[in-house]
Amino acid sequence: MEEPLEAYHTEVSVEQALEIFSDDKFKVEIINELRADNKAITVYRCGDLVDLCPGPHIPNTSFVKAFRCLKASSAYWRGNKHSESLQRVHGISYPDENSLKAYIKQQEEAKKYDHRVLAKSQELMFCLPKAPEVGLVLIENFLFGYIAEFGVLHRNEASGALDGLTRVRRFVQDDAHIFCRESQLKDELKGVLDFIKYTYDIFGLSFDVELSTRPESYHGGRATWDKAEVILTEALNDFGMPWQINEGDGAFYGPKIDFGLCNALKKKFQCATIQLDFQLPDHAQFDLHYTSDKLGKGEKPVMIHRAVFGAFERFIGILLEHYKGKWPFWLSPLQVIVCSVTQEFEAYAIQVQERIHRDGYHVDVDISDR
Repeated sequence: MEEPLEAYHTEVSVEQALEIFSDDKFKVEIINELRADNKAITVYRCGDLVDLCPGPHIPNTSFVKAFRCLKASSAYWRGNKHSESLQRVHGISYPDENSLKAYIKQQEEAKKYDHRVLAKSQELMFCLPKAPEVGLVLIENFLFGYIAEFGVLHRNEASGALDGLTRVRRFVQDDAHIFCRESQLKDELKGVLDFIKYTYDIFGLSFDVELSTRPESYHGGRATWDKAEVILTEALNDFGMPWQINEGDGAFYGPKIDFGLCNALKKKFQCATIQLDFQLPDHAQFDLHYTSDKLGKGEKPVMIHRAVFGAFERFIGILLEHYKGKWPFWLSPLQVIVCSVTQEFEAYAIQVQERIHRDGYHVDVDISDR
């Protein structure tokens, strides 16, 4: 391209937008929704291309130095399986060719450590023929500290959203709920934050922390929500690690602190979570209260929802990619293999296996002639 094309944007009326995009029913649908919400309608023009977009865009095409089309796939309009299937094209641009090559190389390298491949090759997971989206993990789980329920949960994820162990329809979560006085929240939150960091440090995992605030649809009063957000903000400041605000992504019953871990492709997944709930203990169906040792009357407790690992399937998938399939010895599902070398030593090899097993190690024996 000899001359860079400038990107211009302008706000137009609903009538103008409907006229410009009258032959595109998908954009007409969006325009009508924007009209209903009384939102501004922004149009961008770059060369012959005119598109409906909130922006922002790069100023002109000279900023595109290196570009690669990555893949094309089908996708339902707005993720609704009852809508039309469209073609989705994935591409990426970098300010220089070397950066693009480095990215492509990193992506190719990461594919070698895809947990879906590693889990099957190490026989840690198998998929049921009639339900390939349900991965069954064959690995022991341990938790210490407060008692937590290893609950089996189901979520009817769209088929296009399923992704190995990191997003499944049936999963196990280390769910725990701490009921405490409001005056105890500071110490309890510190304990949970320290517990999560201690656990992730054992695995050598780095993580991002976010405070998710009040969503558009929520239960309870604003004053209670504001108080809960202040409490979590103070807990995070005392925690001493960098954190960010995730506006409007809290649970409907309260704000939360989310811990994000990345897989080999640098895609972030939420694992640990701490959710502060003033609503459920006060719900009419529960009407929870405790007797204060000072006042001698019933008072409302506060509940902390917390998960350290989150979904075990997701956590194990991330661990597999983090370790690139090479588990640390203490965590490895197979720590020792005893090889008999020749048929003469088969019985002795089995004796050695049994002895090592008695000492608490995961051990197998290979008496084949391979």
